[in-house]
Amino acid sequence: MSVLTGSACNDIDIDDIENAPDLWQKLEEAQNRGYIITTYTVFKKHTEDKVDDFVEGLRKGHAYTVLQVADIGQAKLIKLRNPWAFWEWEGDWSDTSEKWTPELREQLSVVKEDDGCFWMCCEDFVKHFYRVSINSYHDSDEPHTSIAASQKSGSQSLFTCDLEAGRHSFIITKKGFWRKYTMLVAKFKGGSIEDGLEVLYGQSFEKNVSEETRCDFDLEAGKYLVLITSDINYSVHYEFEFDLWRYGPGSENIFHEQTDLW
Repeated sequence: MSVLTGSACNDIDIDDIENAPDLWQKLEEAQNRGYIITTYTVFKKHTEDKVDDFVEGLRKGHAYTVLQVADIGQAKLIKLRNPWAFWEWEGDWSDTSEKWTPELREQLSVVKEDDGCFWMCCEDFVKHFYRVSINSYHDSDEPHTSIAASQKSGSQSLFTCDLEAGRHSFIITKKGFWRKYTMLVAKFKGGSIEDGLEVLYGQSFEKNVSEETRCDFDLEAGKYLVLITSDINYSVHYEFEFDLWRYGPGSENIFHEQTDLW
């Protein structure tokens, strides 16, 4: 999806039902921002019995689009579309489910038609889907910028940026295979590094992480630092490549790569 849109993706792995509240919050935020949301059903090995390729109408190992999310009080519902435009979910809150009242059908435009579009509750969603990808492309003029960079194994990349107050998103899009890396975001307490830093975010990621890493903040106006370090286990001659993205208010050209902060 990043290749198609030119915008970064954030992949969210769905482990179990306990992740539902956090997942729902991210889906609502993505919908409010107009982002593209795709998801994938759990894959099972093919068998000669074609019936085994489906679970309650869902194709195994198949991609779907998330069209809408809606909290109706008694349930948190997710509207999906099979890109084949047929074969739909057959469980609770499907087109033919008795859970729908005439009022809710009208409110959410639910029709009994095999068009590939269907609703399901969040609890069933996390049982049958294993990953959600949120692509930050949308049809608005939200300012954003990106910078391409590379570093040798065991080294670090430093970027400074002067930001306006507001909601900002920092995203790393990796290129190639990284065994481990760390991302840190901090705010300058004064005009230079000697005045100290206030760390807002810091996390290390192991080898099986998704290709994109994202963090979102409501930030005050000021000067900020983004630090990226790569694994030290590889040869120093290996080059790691990545793109660093920033979405939010302000100038589109804000990143400045640093080599002499410390």
